[in-house]
Amino acid sequence: MPKSNEYLLPTAILFFLFNLLVSNDYTTLWDGAESLLAWRALHGEAGFTLHEQLMALPLAGVEEIPHLMLRLPSGLVLLLSLPLFYWMVKPLFGRALSENILLLAVSSLLVTNLAKVAAGDIWALSLQWVSLAALLRYLKQPRLSWQLAFYACFALAIWVQPLNSLIFILGTAAYLYFVHPDGKRLWRLNPWVMGGVALALGYAAQWVVFSQHSFYLGFRTGPFLLANLIGILPFLGFALAGIWESIARARKGEELSIIFLGSLLFALLAHAPALQLVLVMLAAKQLKSAFLPNYPYRNIVLAGSLVQLVAAACGLILFMMGIFAEFRGVGYRAALAAGGIYWMLCFVGVVGYLGRRELYARIGVIFSGLLFTGLFWLQLNPLLESQRNWVQQMPAEALKQPSVKPATACVVLPPEDHAFFNLSAYAKTGFENTVILDNTAQLEASLDEKGEALFFLPAHRVDTTTLRPRLDTLQYQGWTSSLREVEYLRLLPWQ
Repeated sequence: MPKSNEYLLPTAILFFLFNLLVSNDYTTLWDGAESLLAWRALHGEAGFTLHEQLMALPLAGVEEIPHLMLRLPSGLVLLLSLPLFYWMVKPLFGRALSENILLLAVSSLLVTNLAKVAAGDIWALSLQWVSLAALLRYLKQPRLSWQLAFYACFALAIWVQPLNSLIFILGTAAYLYFVHPDGKRLWRLNPWVMGGVALALGYAAQWVVFSQHSFYLGFRTGPFLLANLIGILPFLGFALAGIWESIARARKGEELSIIFLGSLLFALLAHAPALQLVLVMLAAKQLKSAFLPNYPYRNIVLAGSLVQLVAAACGLILFMMGIFAEFRGVGYRAALAAGGIYWMLCFVGVVGYLGRRELYARIGVIFSGLLFTGLFWLQLNPLLESQRNWVQQMPAEALKQPSVKPATACVVLPPEDHAFFNLSAYAKTGFENTVILDNTAQLEASLDEKGEALFFLPAHRVDTTTLRPRLDTLQYQGWTSSLREVEYLRLLPWQ
């Protein structure tokens, strides 16, 4: 890395640390995995996997969900894994490439945001990535210390996300065994037997589960690929060039291309969260050599960067129109602050690359993602919270009513075809006897059996029931985590 760019890494890390913690303390739980883990923990069900057990600790006996403490373990595991990966691969990749990997990892639009959510994705991503680093280190230096390090990291990865981790690591190891010049060294490591033994022992101890309920990126191909594409948008051109180079040069036996191509293929096949960091490695290799005089993939980098720049401009215009219609001037200014700085820095990156000004190109590529992430949580998230935090207010305001006590039964009917509803977790903090219904038929039965219960249900569901009038009916309007408008009714117990 040129001396003029040496300040980029510490500056990017400072922005990354800020992005990792900002708004975590008051952002409402997201529907799906985060709310489900909170619901289970509030019931004393910590789950079997490593991330479920650690995330359940802050929720033991609480009366109010501690958002920051709930999400802090995810951020800590990423903070530990990034320098650990750097330390492990620096002797293999060299300082320049290793630093580029760190720079692009912290500027990814996916990695930081996954670490701001109390779910298993960042745990799987971090452990799979470090397991890959330990595998590569043993491949080049077959020592007992690296063998034990790989076993420890891989066992933890299997504990967190068994199926994805097994396919990714064992598939990559098999590919390297047959294709890499030093691949036969992996026979002594034998990750295939070790993976099977770790899986069997974990399953026998009831620690290993194959459910994807605690993950946002599971085996759903469309959302998985879309999330990874969004993550690499700031450096899309470099990632595309890295994929092309790996395919071309792996056929010629280039070592790094063989490693990157094998990792990419099996990360895709496994739907492993580590795919994002494999793409980061591909892009980082191109960022290291893209300013050399005879760089052969310049047109691919430019094409990907320009496509991303035009798509970002179109998306920003549409987004600003939509948010102005919803929030008027304050929404327009927030969108302009976050989206505008992203587009301008992307533009600086493209101009810098066209003019062969490496410093400008690096600043554009790295800080476009970093600043957009920070401004999103500072400018746009408060607007989203104004529409999403009704799920916190609804149970809290119900407790202020004379006819409602903490011992009152609470019945929650989620929206139709919806991920695990965050209102259920907030209701559980105020009412120990909280029940979640699945359909309108169960609601009908509950209305007859639990006349003294507190009800939270969608307004449109009332029209499909024989609901008797209540003395108090209060309506809440807001958004779900998927930004769908919803109207909810609060029905107090009979008085």
